Amino acid sequence: SVLFPREKMEWCYNFLACLRFYLTGLSFGVYCQYRKKQFLPSLGGAFVYAFSGFALYAGVRHPYFLNPMIYLPLMCLGAEQVLAGKRGYLLAIMAGISAWNNLYFFYMETVLTFLYVVARMFSLSPSDRGEDFGLWRKKMGRIFLAGCGWYLLGLALGAVVSVPYLFALAKSPRTEANIMFPNTWYAYPIRFYKRMFSGYFFPVYSADYWCVLVYPFVAFFGFPVLARWKKERENLWLGIWFLMLTLILWLPVGGLVMNGLIYVGHRWIFGYSFCMALVFVLGIEKAKTINKKGLIVLAVVFCLAAFAFSRAGGDFYRSWGFAAVFLVGMSAVVMLWRRLLAETWFQSLMVGCVLISSIFSAYCLYSEKQENYVAQFCESGSAWPILTQHVSEAAIKNLVPLTSFYRVAGDTSDQVNWGMVNGVNGTGNYFSLMGKEAYDHALDMENPDLVFPTWHNGLGERASLLSLNSVRYFTKWTDSNMAVPYGFVLRPETDGRVLLYENPYAMPVGYTYDALLPASEYEALPALRKQQAIMQAAVLGEEGEAFCLEKGMESLEKVKYAEKSVPYTITSMKKVQWDKETKELLVEEAGGTITIELLAEKGTETYLRLKGLDVEGTWYEYVNVLVGAEGTKAKKLFCTSSNCSWDNQLKNFLILLKGTKEEG
Repeated sequence: SVLFPREKMEWCYNFLACLRFYLTGLSFGVYCQYRKKQFLPSLGGAFVYAFSGFALYAGVRHPYFLNPMIYLPLMCLGAEQVLAGKRGYLLAIMAGISAWNNLYFFYMETVLTFLYVVARMFSLSPSDRGEDFGLWRKKMGRIFLAGCGWYLLGLALGAVVSVPYLFALAKSPRTEANIMFPNTWYAYPIRFYKRMFSGYFFPVYSADYWCVLVYPFVAFFGFPVLARWKKERENLWLGIWFLMLTLILWLPVGGLVMNGLIYVGHRWIFGYSFCMALVFVLGIEKAKTINKKGLIVLAVVFCLAAFAFSRAGGDFYRSWGFAAVFLVGMSAVVMLWRRLLAETWFQSLMVGCVLISSIFSAYCLYSEKQENYVAQFCESGSAWPILTQHVSEAAIKNLVPLTSFYRVAGDTSDQVNWGMVNGVNGTGNYFSLMGKEAYDHALDMENPDLVFPTWHNGLGERASLLSLNSVRYFTKWTDSNMAVPYGFVLRPETDGRVLLYENPYAMPVGYTYDALLPASEYEALPALRKQQAIMQAAVLGEEGEAFCLEKGMESLEKVKYAEKSVPYTITSMKKVQWDKETKELLVEEAGGTITIELLAEKGTETYLRLKGLDVEGTWYEYVNVLVGAEGTKAKKLFCTSSNCSWDNQLKNFLILLKGTKEEG
């Protein structure tokens, strides 16, 4: 980094995450200022938006998920300028920045902004302005085309990054996702709706399909606002936009469309938070216009919410904290009804209630006594060592400088992109885009290091694959029980903590074959024979095979294979049942084990092949399975359900149990 040294990157990461929260609220405030909203309601809306459930959940997990929350209000502001007949510079600039930053979220922002414009046009209807409908329609058509022009200009500004990304995306497995609905295209399971509706009013962080709402205290103001839409047409657009987004949220097909037709997901929920924040602003601004009946209903609702929280039990701060907030809100509404409270004081109390409820919502998510979300993260100060500890600076220093390309493998971290952080070439892909060829190769090899179609961690420590992929060095901790691949030789350099091994058989990044194997024959081979085949011949399709034959290159009709089955015995099964008739493994509880015994021959690699390992489950089911030889580091398998939209399609796993020259 230009601004921060390597050892301060965690501090930089935290600083940028906090800065994004601030910019999110600031962006909302700029929008409200342009729309001539009052200061206090705008401030409260900024708190609602910047500290919504999605922001609190995703903003610390993936800070760049806050970027679209910064851009969306400004894109809508740019659309407002176009609707007012002004030049759309802001729309073009924000579209360009968003497309440059992240095309995935830019797609969502595009859909949200389009729906925003459609809804806003309802508040510009000719009936309220005394315009002829035909002239109004032509005017709106010209404005819409102008907006599209400014938008396309912004897209062109971001094309320098977005176009290469699109090419990479087109060649990645992401475009071949197994589209599955969690229940049907028009309805989620009942469990989802229960959690979703609770999230409107209570701090419920279910994160099903990334649907994290959590608008305590805020959503209640939507009811009186909804009641006034028929009378106040200038606010009709907000009700229409809210209903559009609500329909998308409630239908699985809506989640599929908003997620780019990849799988059902609601990472676009930041747009819903923007809409809810605007509802809150409007509700506070117009509170004085609510009739007595509406204010009484709102006070009763606040009272019931306070009672519900006070009786919920559990953590004292959660229960009585929210109860106190709602009691204050109820008191403010009652005083407003009795005209005992000035509008400014009422708005100040409401903003205070929103801020305090946001603090309690964060407490419910992060506290060890509640959701304990922080348990999923690293301890402060440990992130950088975790990324760098597997390849210490001493080990990197001892790598012999070569003019050719080489990779480093070993006791590596499960964290993605660790090679980039350490300045070495690893064996994992760049997350989260992977070439389809690399993904197909992982499936061909039944590579247990495949996690998602967009992520693999390595090559399964197989000596042949490591050599073919230019892996020259292998590192491990001195006290690690990780097995060293066959053929790797220990180098004398060590810093006392890390052992460095060198592969004398590592190939350069480019090499040639003197024989070929038709792709049709290769595809018919089992994984272990495919691994042996690519050590002996190039695998080519029909056109490539015909070309090589013309040049005199011989085709191997019979590749030499040297594997044999090893008898084994199942010695124990704990918390697991094996049904031989149905071929099902019934895992009674987590931690179940199956122990087998076999005799590995000297000078060989011993593999265990798990065939047809599928997970019987729903849309989101997966299971982690640990497999390893006694006394060595186990391999973690990521087994997904075939019903899962992000299923990695790996059902057969070929695990290297031990690369050794000893029997055992």
